[in-house]
Amino acid sequence: MSGAIPGMITKTLLCVDGASPADISGRFYNLYLEKPVYFQTMKEFLDKMGEFLDTISFPQKFLDYRSFREENKETPARNVAPAPKKYWSEVLFEAEKGEQATFIFQVRFRQRGEWQGTLSWTERKKQRPFRSTLEFMRLLNAALNNGEGGGSGSGWNGAPAEEEE
Repeated sequence: MSGAIPGMITKTLLCVDGASPADISGRFYNLYLEKPVYFQTMKEFLDKMGEFLDTISFPQKFLDYRSFREENKETPARNVAPAPKKYWSEVLFEAEKGEQATFIFQVRFRQRGEWQGTLSWTERKKQRPFRSTLEFMRLLNAALNNGEGGGSGSGWNGAPAEEEE
């Protein structure tokens, strides 16, 4: 990315408009996305969010496809994303709400093919870290099923909420 990367570039608002025990639907917003991104399934959400993270090249993937074939001896030039354009103000995080639930999350790292970061459940004013995409999905599922935890600290009950930055 050319220039400095804004510290909160991955801060994203997730509005869950529909939820079943097996799936969610809704939309997500980011200050650097021109319009909301709608999704009908959890897989579609994860794919679209991954595409966004790839587009802004942040956080960069820890694992990338590599080749050791003879014709690929030269290291290709690294794709440099243009400086991001901010489309929304921080008011967005207060103004938009999901019909079922609202979350604010930030992906801080993408290591071992997974996301690591924090997830805040705005209605309950609780925040939890997640160390994998699966843990992120479990936290969403726990919140959408009355906030019940999935055991061993993977839910919203028990451990105190972390302070927001």
